[in-house]
Amino acid sequence: MHRQQPLCTSRPQRVPRTRGTLWLALLAALTSATGCGSPPACEPGHNIVWIVVDTLRADHLGAYGYPRDTSPAIDAFARESQTFRNAYTPRPKTTPAMAGAFSGRAPSRYGVTDVAQTLPPELPLLTERLQNCGYATGAIVSNAVVDHRFGFDRGFDHFRKKHDRGGAVTDEALAVLSEIETEPFFLWVHYVKPHVPYKPADDARFMDDGLFAVEHVPFGDTYHATFGSLPRVIEREGQTNPHFYVALYDSEIRDVDAEVGRLLDELRGRKLLDSSLVAIFSDHGESLGDQGYYFGHGKFPYDSTARVPLLLRVPGRSPARIDLPATLLDLPATLLAAAGLPALEETDGIDLLAAVDAGLTDRTIITESGFRKPQIQVRRRDAKLIYVQDEKDLEVLRGNPYEFYRTDADPGEVNDLAGRGDPAEAELRRELEAWLEVPRAPKRPKLEDDQRLKKQLRALGYAE
Repeated sequence: MHRQQPLCTSRPQRVPRTRGTLWLALLAALTSATGCGSPPACEPGHNIVWIVVDTLRADHLGAYGYPRDTSPAIDAFARESQTFRNAYTPRPKTTPAMAGAFSGRAPSRYGVTDVAQTLPPELPLLTERLQNCGYATGAIVSNAVVDHRFGFDRGFDHFRKKHDRGGAVTDEALAVLSEIETEPFFLWVHYVKPHVPYKPADDARFMDDGLFAVEHVPFGDTYHATFGSLPRVIEREGQTNPHFYVALYDSEIRDVDAEVGRLLDELRGRKLLDSSLVAIFSDHGESLGDQGYYFGHGKFPYDSTARVPLLLRVPGRSPARIDLPATLLDLPATLLAAAGLPALEETDGIDLLAAVDAGLTDRTIITESGFRKPQIQVRRRDAKLIYVQDEKDLEVLRGNPYEFYRTDADPGEVNDLAGRGDPAEAELRRELEAWLEVPRAPKRPKLEDDQRLKKQLRALGYAE
């Protein structure tokens, strides 16, 4: 158990650069900070529940238009929720993505840019704020790269890990819930499915439907995901048809959807659902052959891995489908405000609900990817700029440091329009230049000598 007071900082908040005078009126309300000194006065508000489904593409859910019946429980939840149609991870790797979700700050600011890096102890976290405001806090995680070894247990009264891909995670979550539900609580449940390797309960579930096709892509020489070939971490019986593995991925979504449904049913049965702020989201997506990148994430800058589902069920708020771009960095500001609690001292996110209520329909979102020099993506609702700095990345991508897509007409990012005079590209380049001036922290250390961790990382396709 960690009851630490979050670091109080006098540094000014970063102000997002955006178009229009509306932001001048909104920024104080959306990103207001509490003062330094003693902890801010607060009392617990709504319960808060986070349900994180690892590696889940938004466009493989019925709620986001997918034709396969992968997600009946999540789809039903979406019909009661705020569905953010354009939501993105700050970085498509689990450790930095969840660090951003808990802190509200871009991972490059504190050096957590890859899996298995440790959180800086001075980084203020949502859980610490909730704990200081009187919340009972509990977590059950099934992905090794967000367990206690990396600092994700900070602010939790009960923190459990369960390296299981089935119903044991839900069972454990319900046990944790029983320990904390008698007082205002925060519960984080993190399912590792549908992360590789794909081992659904029913292999054949989607093998003979209209989306299944026949194609052959060779396996590469590496265990983990790469460009132009299948990674050996997914190999099943020598099968080289990528659609076979997409069907397995979708079947895993159906498996975890059933567990999410069981958890939601239990919250409803305990009469907790209607008094709770419930968020369902993913840490990142998964490239299923998009742009030639097979069954991986983090290496390349496209929305197959950057775009995530984000569903918020808010007591007293009518369901809505929202086009305003969102990021996981918005979660602390949004949930703390909805619960009537003071904001974290510094944030790169905004209160999404306040922004929607104020009529905001567009904003700039900056995300990053890559393992050496960062690939930077600057996006708005209808356009996206990519900046690639690393020479090795350029060799396997399009060879141009800049890519520009009109994502309203080209969501698959196929038709690169960079350098053709689109005013939106020029505007996004100015946003990029401003971001490049933001100081970057040195990379945080990894746990290099933990043999158990190395085995767990290999099982997830992160290492040879």
